[in-house]
Amino acid sequence: MTKAKISVTQRTYAKLVEKRVLLENIIALEQKEKAMENGNRLENIQNSDAEFHPSLNVNEFRLREVKEIIQGVEVIKPEKQNKVVQIGNVVVMEYQQSKQTVTMRVDGVSCEKNVLSLQSPLGKLIQGKAVGESIEINKQPVIIKEIKLPE
Repeated sequence: MTKAKISVTQRTYAKLVEKRVLLENIIALEQKEKAMENGNRLENIQNSDAEFHPSLNVNEFRLREVKEIIQGVEVIKPEKQNKVVQIGNVVVMEYQQSKQTVTMRVDGVSCEKNVLSLQSPLGKLIQGKAVGESIEINKQPVIIKEIKLPE
């Protein structure tokens, strides 16, 4: 059984690729530094991963995770409507008691600050909601104040 693809915007896909490249560069630098510390040349470390990397470090683990995410996404162009919350929208929500507002961009995965993944519990909760509808976050009523397209 194949996994369903997760829909993301072009912006999020580009951020994921940017993150993958950054992690690949960091890992290459780490390997080079490790080779230098051990008096070895770079080609020696590439041929002997077990010697220098008995287990995955944090960056290698994150790189594998990002690569898996990239393989499992489908880039879509968001619909040009903002009647209900969907991928690509910017959503403004207001906590009813405190009147505090929160603005988030909605996408298939969250890879940057203020991006809400539709895969998350909150994302699943607001998907398909319209302006004026309310949800409950941590037992606090929150109203959808505005749904708009990103600038």
